[in-house]
Amino acid sequence: QIPDSRRKHRNMKVLPSALTSILLPLTLITSPASAQGPGYDKRYCGTGKQKDYRGTISTTVGGRECQRWDTNSPHSHSRTAANYPNSDLVENYCRNPDNEPSAWCYTSDPAKRWERCDVPYCPYISDEQVRGEIYGNGTASETSADYFEVALHNETLQVIREAEVEYDQNENVPGQTPIEFDNHSDITMTGNTWTAYVLPKAVDIEEDTILEFSFTLTQEPDAGFVAVCLDEDTEEYGDNGVCFVLKSTQGWLKDYVNVPAQTSIGSTSEQRIPIGDMFTGSVNYIAFIQDSDGADRSVGQSTISGIKLSNVEDETLQISMGSHTERSVFSNSYISNNQVSVSNNGVDSQDTKDFWLHVSESGSSIQINGNQWKALPLPDGGYDITSATILEFTLQIDESVDFLAVCLDNNTDVESAEVAGKSECVWLQSSDGWSSSTRKNWKHLTTSFETGVSRRVAIPMGQYRGLGEGEVVNAKYIAFIQDIAFSSKWHQGRSAWSDFRLYEQNLDDLELSLFGVPVSIPNVQLSLEGSNGELQDSRDHILSVDGTSVTASGNNWKYFNLGQTITVTAATMLKFKFSLTEKSEYHFICLLKPGVDYVRDGRDDCFLLAGLSNDSMKQFLDVRPAQRIQDGEVFEFNINVGSYFEGEVAAIGYGLDNDLEITNERTSGQSTWSDVEIYDLPSLMIKMDGVDIAVPNKQISYKSHPEDNRPIRDWLVDIDSTGLEATVKGNAWRAFEFPQPLSIHDLGDFVVSFDFSIAEAGEIHGLCFEENLIYANVDNAASDRDSIRCVTTAYFQDLGDVPDIIPT
Repeated sequence: QIPDSRRKHRNMKVLPSALTSILLPLTLITSPASAQGPGYDKRYCGTGKQKDYRGTISTTVGGRECQRWDTNSPHSHSRTAANYPNSDLVENYCRNPDNEPSAWCYTSDPAKRWERCDVPYCPYISDEQVRGEIYGNGTASETSADYFEVALHNETLQVIREAEVEYDQNENVPGQTPIEFDNHSDITMTGNTWTAYVLPKAVDIEEDTILEFSFTLTQEPDAGFVAVCLDEDTEEYGDNGVCFVLKSTQGWLKDYVNVPAQTSIGSTSEQRIPIGDMFTGSVNYIAFIQDSDGADRSVGQSTISGIKLSNVEDETLQISMGSHTERSVFSNSYISNNQVSVSNNGVDSQDTKDFWLHVSESGSSIQINGNQWKALPLPDGGYDITSATILEFTLQIDESVDFLAVCLDNNTDVESAEVAGKSECVWLQSSDGWSSSTRKNWKHLTTSFETGVSRRVAIPMGQYRGLGEGEVVNAKYIAFIQDIAFSSKWHQGRSAWSDFRLYEQNLDDLELSLFGVPVSIPNVQLSLEGSNGELQDSRDHILSVDGTSVTASGNNWKYFNLGQTITVTAATMLKFKFSLTEKSEYHFICLLKPGVDYVRDGRDDCFLLAGLSNDSMKQFLDVRPAQRIQDGEVFEFNINVGSYFEGEVAAIGYGLDNDLEITNERTSGQSTWSDVEIYDLPSLMIKMDGVDIAVPNKQISYKSHPEDNRPIRDWLVDIDSTGLEATVKGNAWRAFEFPQPLSIHDLGDFVVSFDFSIAEAGEIHGLCFEENLIYANVDNAASDRDSIRCVTTAYFQDLGDVPDIIPT
């Protein structure tokens, strides 16, 4: 935006006072230093604040002679030609270098520092008078063979060579190469030139006016820039015209509109500039600037071709939106191209307001150039986001940025970090690895984009926002954030987005068996984090749920809330079938504490099932079978999870880790978990005097660990579903603890009866009733038969002198 202090004097086209009765003929300017302009002569008068006066008046209104600009006597000053190179501070002529009300000078009188000069104001003539003198009543093809065309709506303007004038003041240099026209379409600039052309008619710039042309850069200017301007007059600065910089070797030019993604040497770019967004009003001139201020001002060459000015209806962005009630039904909706700056916690300084989203004429795509924080209003009052909402689009990043994000929000403010945890925005690319402190709580993809490669993205926006079953938030805007940190690079960065869809995904409930009861769990997939909250999940990858089966394809760390809290005891088992289609780094399953969404939560509740890598970070318990599962194989796991931890469980997690493909979409790897059951092993049922006692199935080593096969979970005594039968396989010295101790003295003489059978003989088969887990710790077995705790039911070795065992 041009500050008010630099605005031009408007609506003035003038002639010298001595020539008010005639119009000066406007001829081709052969000397760029000429003071003649359209309709007035700067050697005789000035317009507005008379900054354009270039005459030789050198006395003030008080009759004092002016001091030379290149001396500091009698008055010291800083208004020198070096400090004000465009103000023509020569000799002691009256000038206005610093925006005073009119031309002035320092005086030669030591008692009077400076004074206004009596420079005439140029009398007014109309733009039409100027235009008529140049073009007459004929067309360019009738009056001049040398012209270029500007396509204007339904007509073609022919701009003739004779309409050429200097743009701005004193920027051209003697001997420069004239602008060349070719095929009435191509305008080629060589070296330094600031040249404007009077249009055959005034052109109204409206809010929906678009300027289109092709721009070819053959050679960069030296310490300068290339621009095209549309203006009401020939003054560079002001609010009644605008210049668009197409290429700059001086960095960002703050007083112009910098066209983003600038053209490289030897290439041609197609420019489509929404100039109606920058200013509106009537213009009389089109100007071409190739500013080359280096040692050799002939350096630089560029061509502008096929200029077209048109008024177009604001393109609407097409988006296919699904129905909440009939999820297979889609309809095309249209997002109004009413672009609003997105603010950051109430401050809107992030957006470069000179830049605008470019919506294609077809409405199917947008292009974002340079630094932009823009929002568009969603149709029909917004969209209700649920846990099943998906935002889908195709994205291609042609030039990387500091970060790129898309948002669905109910307002146009990116809120503070504490609130941003709601994740209205999703990062798609970041140059600093998602570490920005001001946006660290935004959710983001883990899969990186390759520059120049088009990719389809499906983002579960509801799950990113952490919405549970039945929760709904309304989004009124879709926002696009393409951030460039430094203003000197705001023109950099380009991305193209197309084929938008916003819909509710058909997600089957997950079916599990919890302690013998079938349950259906809402398919709300939440991201499971690594230890210390580090990102592991590729959030744009969705688990495929089909009733009792869950399939992960590509990198996935997800969990489902059970909707209830269950308790794992020593007897609790986790049983499921695991099918491995394509092995990846890790395949695992977790049972999570309430309120926990990460692994390594202080207890051993995540289990490694298969994988290419060893778990060097100790995130999982390795329960892989000795014969590792290979691609195409199915294995049934039955894990005694209660032997690893006891406590509450509120969620189940499924994981396929693929960090081996961190630089691409991480889509390799596939596995399926099915028929998941969480159940408790049956208690051992013992009758005492006709009353059933349920002895919990918490198995403990008896006598000593070396005697017992361990780990116990791999050598469990099998209690059948009735609890009445216990089957022991292999070596086992195993104890079950009564829920309440039984006093032998209270029992008195008692009889233990049971059925016993041997399927395969061991060394000793026996049964004990003990007050502790220490074998043969009697005081005097010979005198106290009550201290004998064990009886053999079968033995196949010499027992020796073991008084505490009663042979049978």
